Amino acid sequence: MIIISASCVAVFLALMSGRIYKQKDADSHAGKYAGIIREGHGPLTVFLYVAYAVILIWSLAYLIQHRGEFF
Repeated sequence: MIIISASCVAVFLALMSGRIYKQKDADSHAGKYAGIIREGHGPLTVFLYVAYAVILIWSLAYLIQHRGEFF
């Protein structure tokens, strides 16, 4: 149930990420190279902030549980 819930939240956050930063904004902030390649510059999405927080919390919990192996 935890995996299903986490997956649903992740999908929801990924789908909602485009509501604030529209395609028009992405196009205006993109750099073009040779008329073919475009490099976009935009803000971090809520999905990425949540993903970074989860990874940080998991890393800290792992290091606390296994601190004897590192010192």
